[in-house]
Amino acid sequence: MLLFIINFAKNTKRRMPKIRYNRVGIKLKLNTMGNMSYCRFENTSDNLQDCIDAIEDMNNNNGLNDYDEPLSDSEQEAFREMIEMCRTYLEYSKELLDTIDNDENY
Repeated sequence: MLLFIINFAKNTKRRMPKIRYNRVGIKLKLNTMGNMSYCRFENTSDNLQDCIDAIEDMNNNNGLNDYDEPLSDSEQEAFREMIEMCRTYLEYSKELLDTIDNDENY
């Protein structure tokens, strides 16, 4: 099954699934439900705000989450990946904002 998923991802030029380890065992993370283009930024904005709220709560709780636990290894990895993604997002968004601000037809 895993080989099928990897081949499917390669053939459809989708991002390769990530295998992350958690406390229970191996967890295969797939994006089974993508964002539709007309609401991609709205949906992601809501989810990002949830992450920002969680970070604020952990900053006020000595790094512990709502369950008074530290982030799991897989959550720490995703947290660090999101930081890099946010940096890339900022870089690309500056270019797009310039286009939007300078294009009368946008």
